Amino acid sequence: MPLASLGAVTRSLLDLLKRGVEAQLPPASSVKVTPLSPDKVASDAQNTLAFYLYHLTEHPSFKNLPPLRSVGHVEHTPMALTLFYILTVHHEGAEEEDEDFAPYWRQRLMGHAMKTFHDVPIVDDDTTLGGPPILVDSIRGLGNRLELSLRPIEPEEALSFWANEERQITRLSAYYEVSAVLLEPEPLDRVPGIVSTVGLWSAPRSTPVLHRSRSAVSFVGPDGRDQTLTVTPARIALSAGGPTDWPHRRLVLEGEALGPASAGSDVWLRHPSWRDLGVREARVDPSWIVDWTERRIIIDVEPTLSHEGSTLDLVPGTYGARVAHRSVQIVAGERIELRSTSAEVSFGIGPRIASPPTVASGLTTLGIDPEVDLTAADDVEVALDGVRLVPTTESTPAAGTVRLEPHELVIATPAAGLHALRLLVDGVDAQPYWWTA
Repeated sequence: MPLASLGAVTRSLLDLLKRGVEAQLPPASSVKVTPLSPDKVASDAQNTLAFYLYHLTEHPSFKNLPPLRSVGHVEHTPMALTLFYILTVHHEGAEEEDEDFAPYWRQRLMGHAMKTFHDVPIVDDDTTLGGPPILVDSIRGLGNRLELSLRPIEPEEALSFWANEERQITRLSAYYEVSAVLLEPEPLDRVPGIVSTVGLWSAPRSTPVLHRSRSAVSFVGPDGRDQTLTVTPARIALSAGGPTDWPHRRLVLEGEALGPASAGSDVWLRHPSWRDLGVREARVDPSWIVDWTERRIIIDVEPTLSHEGSTLDLVPGTYGARVAHRSVQIVAGERIELRSTSAEVSFGIGPRIASPPTVASGLTTLGIDPEVDLTAADDVEVALDGVRLVPTTESTPAAGTVRLEPHELVIATPAAGLHALRLLVDGVDAQPYWWTA
């Protein structure tokens, strides 16, 4: 998984280096590790290992990674890097005849350091060395995998790395590369669309044209951060409550020649369940909040719709929407009514999972907004961590099953950890949902 900070990689590798070297030294011995460049380490440093990131390049094998979930542009694609480090040892002191004479001790520490990276060439979520996991908290648990390899630098190349006008000799060094490090891309701001109709249409210039429907879906991501994605076709939820719930209920229709609104302009909605009531389609209720412009119509959808003296319930499922215009013109002294209508676009109405869940007696209960009755729906699909749950009527659902109540899901409490739940009612998804058991 991508990460946000290269510094987290360096800190993890420094921790590995310190633990590995100290494990090879006599008891109570310790070393200091630093990310400083060799020329910035103090001249009187003792028992110090410098592991300095001096260069990086884009990893060639990952240049053509697809965007996340096959949507978006290059900014939604993680950038893969190869990191280049130089390892040096800094230690001064002791007499030449002493085994702790500086050159001998530096060589010993260098050998211990290289053995550490040789013995632990891969660092992932499960890597430990005499203590807690090596990866720091900010990048652990995300599936990161760091591969270390010693670069075969020729002596002449090492000399050119160190040589300058004042220095003509190299310092004992080892050169490493770490790959592949994926930089965190920009988060998605929309999800893949669904093709509901395919065709080619022509219309007079004054005829309203609908291109698409869209909406915003807000949720809390697995990292605990609030996120909002644009969804096309629209997918709204009829959350009960006041203005704070309107973003979930807001339907946006985009097109051309849509307005402005007038006495002869209407939005018509259609749902298959209304046929049983003898209603083919119904006009958007005048009491609904509608913002109408030439290129878009914003509708705050309500749970019910008045039609010819009766009330229609907006239940979960896929709907159609079209725009119709009526106007009157006087032609050769005659009054002529002109009618024009757009093609239909689709949108979905689905459930919304309330949070947080409640846990009692080994069962987890997840609340659903009361505008949706799960027991009245034709089709309800529930999946936990990608595995479909089988509906049951048992009072205590077993693992792998789910009991549906009008406004609740009841499942056996899963193992401790982060879990993902997916809920579809009559073919329309609820918002993405994660929780920690």
